[in-house]
Amino acid sequence: MAYDLETETIPAASKGSYSLSALPRWAETYGEFQVLFKFPHLQKHWELAIDRLEENDKKSLDQLAKEVAIETAAFDVETRGIIETKLHHKITLHSGDITDLEVDAIVNAGNVMLSTGSGVNGSIHSRAGPDLLEECQTIGVCDVGEAVLTKGYDLPAKHVIHTVGPQGQELGREEALGDCYRSCLRIAKRSKLRTIAFCCISTGQSAYNCVEAANAAISTIRNWLLELEGNRESIDGIVFVVRKADDHECYAKLLSSYFPVRLVL
Repeated sequence: MAYDLETETIPAASKGSYSLSALPRWAETYGEFQVLFKFPHLQKHWELAIDRLEENDKKSLDQLAKEVAIETAAFDVETRGIIETKLHHKITLHSGDITDLEVDAIVNAGNVMLSTGSGVNGSIHSRAGPDLLEECQTIGVCDVGEAVLTKGYDLPAKHVIHTVGPQGQELGREEALGDCYRSCLRIAKRSKLRTIAFCCISTGQSAYNCVEAANAAISTIRNWLLELEGNRESIDGIVFVVRKADDHECYAKLLSSYFPVRLVL
């Protein structure tokens, strides 16, 4: 799939719907990404994705990925076994349109007033139809770091989990962004929603650095899955949905460190 220089995104497939079973899990794609890290010229969009990152972000991403890999390797045998043989079967990295996914819930990067807007928020409201906004208005507001649940209406997804991320320069933004993911996961567990797709919360117009945002997302979700066996058992699939090529690069590299796959030869 070619990278679009003008829009700085990896083009999504034509409007439709995709079940989670149609998407490869991280366990299936891990090896392919290892090859691309070493030979980025094999796919033009990957090479350009690396070029789209600022030099400081490239260095920060590479250093962070190395540090996380060392940290993961130092875990006890039982924890490494859970990560390397179980958790990666629950993870998917998908370049496309989150509104196309047939999952129990998709996550909307909304605003405090739960109103429609631009970006992912606007796309979700547009495809869901006016009933989504009407339900949001009955809820009222949602604070930064919190999340609320609505129906999916005309979306392929059954539900929408709306969360409000921090802006790029807010104090305590890292903890607040982590709270967004934890709040969504708690709702999913409480509501017995077994498959959930996350957009890149607080990137785009919120001006949150893509490396920091991806790290907050992946680390928070891994920690939540490791925290309790009940958390792991409550979720069958978690999809990280990216549209911009720099987000794709960040997520792929960090997923490789947070969720290494034990390759059986």
